[in-house]
Amino acid sequence: MKKFSLLLIAVFSITTAFSQNLSVNLGYGMWNGEMTHHAESSSSILIGANYNQELSEKLDLQGSLSYGIGYSILPLQSSLIYNFSEKLNLKVGMGLYMISDESYKEHATGVDGNEASTNEFGMNMGLGYSINDEILLGFDYSMIKSGDYDFNGMMFGLSYSLGKKSEKSDSDKKKKNKVKSDSDKKKKNKVKSDSEKKKKNKAKSDSEKKKKS
Repeated sequence: MKKFSLLLIAVFSITTAFSQNLSVNLGYGMWNGEMTHHAESSSSILIGANYNQELSEKLDLQGSLSYGIGYSILPLQSSLIYNFSEKLNLKVGMGLYMISDESYKEHATGVDGNEASTNEFGMNMGLGYSINDEILLGFDYSMIKSGDYDFNGMMFGLSYSLGKKSEKSDSDKKKKNKVKSDSDKKKKNKVKSDSEKKKKNKAKSDSEKKKKS
């Protein structure tokens, strides 16, 4: 509970300071491998927050922190996100997984007689689908530990954006409206120019006819 309380305080503080680039998430994690066989539960309800920094039109850098209720784990991840479109993205990154579940502590093995670590480094990848400007549906797969004492996980859930996507969407709309406005102006100017040319040519033609008469 102490870790969970600290997480809530951290999430609230970050939310207040960086709400324009922040999203909060709620998900479900399923952990598998030899290290979960002695656990009372091998799944977690995950609560956390993501911070996104836009690197380019297609590429974002994301940092995320979650807390697992059930199977006790605290994933801290850093990922690069490639946006294929406004709806679909691909995520690849790495993370530190701080595992506090008692079953993991009891069966973790150290090296050369040393005490085993419950902090594990791993790789993660995932897909995201934007339902609308605020809500994203996501699926992640984490490759944490291999070999005889393997430990991996699958996570899926929803995240709610507190500002970034809406602002990006507004920016995209402004760009589209500007392009459309510029296009309309060009069309109007072209029509006006063609009309003026026709008038001039007609006037010139009428003038030449009068002279001949």
